[in-house]
Amino acid sequence: MTREILRPDYDRSLLSLAASFQRYFGLETENKTLESADRLLYDMKPRRVLLVILDGMGTDILCRHLPADSFLRRNFIETYSSTFPPTTVAATTTIDSGLEPCAHGWLGWTSWNPFLKKNVETFSNTDDDGNVLPLSDAIWNYLPYKSICERIREKGMQAHTVSSFGEVPAHGISEVCAEVKKLMTGKQRRYIYSYSEEPDHTMHRKGIGGPEVGKLVWEANERLAKLCSQLHETAVFITADHGHIDCAGKDINDYPAVLSHLSSAPGLEPRAVNLFVKAGEEAAFESDFKAAFGDSFLLMTRGEVIESRLFGRAEPNLHFAEMIGDYMAIAVADDAIFGSKSDVARTLGIHAGLTKEEMEIPLIAVRCD
Repeated sequence: MTREILRPDYDRSLLSLAASFQRYFGLETENKTLESADRLLYDMKPRRVLLVILDGMGTDILCRHLPADSFLRRNFIETYSSTFPPTTVAATTTIDSGLEPCAHGWLGWTSWNPFLKKNVETFSNTDDDGNVLPLSDAIWNYLPYKSICERIREKGMQAHTVSSFGEVPAHGISEVCAEVKKLMTGKQRRYIYSYSEEPDHTMHRKGIGGPEVGKLVWEANERLAKLCSQLHETAVFITADHGHIDCAGKDINDYPAVLSHLSSAPGLEPRAVNLFVKAGEEAAFESDFKAAFGDSFLLMTRGEVIESRLFGRAEPNLHFAEMIGDYMAIAVADDAIFGSKSDVARTLGIHAGLTKEEMEIPLIAVRCD
């Protein structure tokens, strides 16, 4: 299926929203802020700022599953941009750190570890064989960053993370809302970063259009409407890390000609794949990849990826050039490249490619006086 291609717009993106929060809490940032967020913050001057990320709920998903008179759509402000790749690891690290992906280096579900010379699952620190690696090999040891919450606390204000991996554990929107409400006490200025893994988790298994997904989006709508009705002196920003599309999965093992040129397993994301190619086989690899996948992917060399600034305009971190591989295959249609038939079979929804549906996310803002 042919889709509209959309590059990330880092001047109107999650990076910009992070910059608005940094600026409002007195932190330094060189990035352009998001004007629509600034208008609410500086008009209202809220004591508390709440960010809610609904994983995978891009603008297309929001409008597909909610009517125009629903709470979230009534409070919709604008569509703006995710990062590249539009995926949880890269996007949430950008909103958490205020850095572009090329700078923070948390690029995708699997990261190329430049010291071990192999793929490692970024959040769980496991290798391709499922082995949990020593903590000394984890990405936060060689690509550390200071979060916006940490920097706010250093200024003497309150800041909290509420998520399945946050300092305040919460799974799903119901628990997120309950924990956020508990934190809304006291008179001190406060920032809360919260995250729900749905509807992304279910869309990966069920696809983007099913009733299970619609139920989850409606639940988020209702829970957040109730939460906002109970808050005071709070500016609430609700958004997504990326969008989502239905997937046409491909098993790399079905393409032995392509696989024969690779020196390691493909990694990063199934729709933003880093590829390490054996020396001297570059021309043959390009020819065989084109024959296998046609125009479903943009095949770019390392130099072309860096020059494109898809991962951001900032100075890249020291490991960035190696981590993106010798080539990247970036999806512009529905295809995704997996490492096994079982991965293909269990994945119906997908993201991380360069399409409008994956890149566009909604900014929803609620003023709770």
